[in-house]
Amino acid sequence: MIRNYIFDLYGTLLEIRTDEYHLSFWRKVCRIYKLYGVKYKPTELRRKYKDLCKKEESLMEGEYPEINILNVFSALLKGRKGDVEKIARLFRMYSRLYCFPYTNTIEVLGKLKSEEKKIYLLSNAQHAFTMKELEDNGLMQYFDGIYISSDYGIKKPDPVFMKILLDTEKLKTEECVMIGNDFDTDIAIAEACDMHSIFLNTSGYDEVYLQKQSLGKNVRIIEDILEILKEE
Repeated sequence: MIRNYIFDLYGTLLEIRTDEYHLSFWRKVCRIYKLYGVKYKPTELRRKYKDLCKKEESLMEGEYPEINILNVFSALLKGRKGDVEKIARLFRMYSRLYCFPYTNTIEVLGKLKSEEKKIYLLSNAQHAFTMKELEDNGLMQYFDGIYISSDYGIKKPDPVFMKILLDTEKLKTEECVMIGNDFDTDIAIAEACDMHSIFLNTSGYDEVYLQKQSLGKNVRIIEDILEILKEE
């Protein structure tokens, strides 16, 4: 029997779109740093940000490392004092075009909660961005545990990331299911841990693609999150 539901976030529970490319966005970020006495041109800041992200990742070990973006925002201050968490919040706010729960998400989480199921989040994301988006979209209250990759320095599909969740929460693998929208991360980590998985097709992939990706995998494919409530 499935007692524990482990969800991915973006593309599974929350639909989100961001834009970190256009210069109009980077002009806004330049103004943030100017408040702390650090001047950048938009193209310079965009390049420097990307270079620092790559540098941070190159210093980490493992096949699937995850940086903490606060280190990048701190480095961009060039030694000056500044509220990096505030910078991160503004950065995300300016880059975010929209972010909201998919249809039926709240209903399903509420139903699982009412049935006394345990709900966990296992997300490849940045803590500095994600926690506020969970709060703003009313999702925080449903989770019994939240595991964000930037807090651990690793990300899906590294099975160690899942093992941290399982060991911390003292869960039995056979009583868990991983739900996500990505075969290469969400389904792959479940397969690596010999765990049940559900692929939620929020991207509208066709049957040919789904059959090809799911071949040989112990995965259930659904088109609507409501189908989670219908146990097979």
